[in-house]
Amino acid sequence: MNDPFPHGIPPRFWRQDKGAVAAGICAGLAEDLDLPLPLIRAISVIFMILPTGLAYLALAMLLRRRLPAQRSRYESAGQSSSQRRSSGAGAPLGQSWALLQHRFETLEPRLKNIEAFVTSSDFELHRGFGRMGK
Repeated sequence: MNDPFPHGIPPRFWRQDKGAVAAGICAGLAEDLDLPLPLIRAISVIFMILPTGLAYLALAMLLRRRLPAQRSRYESAGQSSSQRRSSGAGAPLGQSWALLQHRFETLEPRLKNIEAFVTSSDFELHRGFGRMGK
């Protein structure tokens, strides 16, 4: 007994291979809603483009223009485009490297503590109690 509708209710919308361009979604909707296929495709394109267009317009209204006299932080530092990509957030490469090295040095003791706990017998005990609660 191979029932295609296990809950007894057939789905309302289907993908349609006939008239399909990509996956047949628009063709299936057009058939189920009894609407012209070009109308459904136009509506779907509008719904795909509309959010991007609205976001662009919102940013155009919210963001300030740079005045001609203002220079970007990269121009004022005299950096090339390759230096900007390698340095992160506009800091010179040496500063970024020092910051990264400092972060790793502060994480090292924490990592050692975690490693010591995970390899201890207390960890096995805590994990055993945790499994009993499930």
